[in-house]
Amino acid sequence: MPAKKSSIHTTPKTITVAPGTKLLTTEEAAEMIGRPPATLVYWRYQGIHLPFLKAGKTKCARVFYRQSDVEEYLRRSNELVEHQVEGKEGDNDGIK
Repeated sequence: MPAKKSSIHTTPKTITVAPGTKLLTTEEAAEMIGRPPATLVYWRYQGIHLPFLKAGKTKCARVFYRQSDVEEYLRRSNELVEHQVEGKEGDNDGIK
């Protein structure tokens, strides 16, 4: 008689958030960065830009963003824009 296959059960990862950590909804984070909420949904799907937390295991799980992560994203974005602007100022080689 073949051995009965056991099903594999994985324990869901528990994420602990430090006391005092401000969590934002998708709508709040989107407003903070000036993008539509659908953009953040797309970024989650692509796995880019902002880390997020899910409360629950289903498709309907609540999604949250740490305010500190959103602020860090904005800081990095501003630095990138400033760097790009500085580079363009030197592109005209003194010709007006």
